[in-house]
Amino acid sequence: MPVLCLVAVEPGNQLLGPERKSPVKAASEDEVDSQAPKFEYITATCETVTELVECLQSVLALGHRRNSRIPAFLTPILRNIIISLSRLPLVNSYARIPPLVWKLGWSPKPVGDYGTTFPEIPVEFLQEREIFKEFIYRINTLGWTNRMQFEETWATLLGVLVTQPVVMDQEENQQEEDTERTQINVLAVQAITSLVLSALTIPVAGNPAVSSVEQQPRNKALKALDTRFGRKLNVIRGIVEQEIQEMASKRDNIVTHHLYQAWDPVPSLSPSSTGALISHEKFLLQINTEREIGNMGYKVGQVSIHSVWLGNNITPLREEEWDEDEDDESEMPASSSPPSSPINSRKHRAGVDVHSCSQFLLELYTQWILPSSPSKRTPVILISEVVRSLLAVSDLFTERNQFEMMYATLTELRKMHPSEDEILVQYLVPATCKAAAVLGMDKAVAEPVSRLLESTLRSTHMPSRIGALHGILYILECDLLDETAKQLIPTITEYLLSNLKGIAHCVNVHNQQHVLVMCAVAFYLIENYPLDVGPEFSSGIIQMCGVMLSGSEESTPSIIYHCILRGLERLLLSEQLSRLDSESLVKLSVDRVNVQSPHRAMAALGLMLTCMYTGARLVVEG
Repeated sequence: MPVLCLVAVEPGNQLLGPERKSPVKAASEDEVDSQAPKFEYITATCETVTELVECLQSVLALGHRRNSRIPAFLTPILRNIIISLSRLPLVNSYARIPPLVWKLGWSPKPVGDYGTTFPEIPVEFLQEREIFKEFIYRINTLGWTNRMQFEETWATLLGVLVTQPVVMDQEENQQEEDTERTQINVLAVQAITSLVLSALTIPVAGNPAVSSVEQQPRNKALKALDTRFGRKLNVIRGIVEQEIQEMASKRDNIVTHHLYQAWDPVPSLSPSSTGALISHEKFLLQINTEREIGNMGYKVGQVSIHSVWLGNNITPLREEEWDEDEDDESEMPASSSPPSSPINSRKHRAGVDVHSCSQFLLELYTQWILPSSPSKRTPVILISEVVRSLLAVSDLFTERNQFEMMYATLTELRKMHPSEDEILVQYLVPATCKAAAVLGMDKAVAEPVSRLLESTLRSTHMPSRIGALHGILYILECDLLDETAKQLIPTITEYLLSNLKGIAHCVNVHNQQHVLVMCAVAFYLIENYPLDVGPEFSSGIIQMCGVMLSGSEESTPSIIYHCILRGLERLLLSEQLSRLDSESLVKLSVDRVNVQSPHRAMAALGLMLTCMYTGARLVVEG
């Protein structure tokens, strides 16, 4: 603790604010004199930990001016120590309370074994925006320690939403809209979304110091890695990958000020339904291509469509395939046991009934999006936040009818809401596509979704186009019907070729997320829809990837460089490239191994090894 205090305060500064009240001490003044020293220590400990939690926003926040004197490698370690200390029963309840609450006169009587456990903050205090923001910061940073605390926090956040009127009269003038009220509702939606998603963190749900949100990548396991040559490649490539990650993490942390985790294992669920951390080497080349390795934050596409089907026993039957499926079923033997599921424990996680939580939010959001009375309306900014929340919360859905309700609600919203609202469109499009993909994208759903994607790809609003690309990744995963593929894939390939061609020589001046998602879509199409895209598209993408990889460090950022190399390695192992394209990758890898940057040369070595082992296997098999 003394070391942490020295980190949090510089010489000559006072650690504890002189105006801070001491509710723990005040509550213990009536105790016998022999207990007084004990309670003084407890009081000091609580107040010190509270100060340390506040320091996480400044002194221990990468990029903050006060963080510049602390070595970068030490910052995440100290943060995790403070978070872990703050979760201890002695101080946890006190550490979760914003200091501003004490200044406003809240003085509850503490209870518990140590006399430091406080009730949940009354809703009237949380209606003050600054206090509410501080409260959200604390629950997001410290997480929750048991089911009871999760449920109490859930009830508190819902209480804020209930006491703040959401739907307004149509007659109200837009200028007279209660901005403060709407902002509090938006904050509440963001907080409750984070809270529910925290139940999906593993290995310890609700503990942000040691856990991350579960990942279920869309990329399938590569069959080539199960061969004799593939297993050898997996070993040597895993060693190289570890070196790449260590080099890149050290380098990027010096150059940038973004929070990073030092290449922690990937959180994923094993078939036994228990949370497990899987090392990056074992998950080699399977992580979503657009995701920066080492970034454990929540992203669109966190949970794949196939894992939703498998984990929740959802069958994406399409009307067009009914007869075909009946024939298949008559030929297939009945399964003696249900399929092993990577996420079949999702209805209950760490004792929390996440199914009921997600169902409640779905029904609540539907009421807000589609008010029962035409004379009522929900603020536009809140609708956008609700759709954004729905896109994330749907990762917790466990039943087909939830996705049906989600799709119907969002479809109705598109009809009612002006298409010019680009902020809403960037969330509405991927959310609609996600629901449609889970349901199977039959012809009745595919036509309006395809039109939505085509119009959004023509938008001038970059976030909307990125949202459309994420939506495309969702629907491509559900194995499109031939008719839908013929209609939609040419539009996608034309968009990718024209946009990548325009930025291949100067990636650094373009939106980085847009480039990453475009590459992810291109690689997924080549691997899974080779006949629909054709060899010309594949060759064009390979050529533009070569241009981007051959650029200088200034023109091609490291994140995009690694993304492209991982995508190309998958294409080699999936055997979807022509001989000429494969040979061009061999030349490219040899060229890139000789660059001056060590971590870029090491990444190129990974591609070269994949080329070698793939070529050797083909020679032996040939």
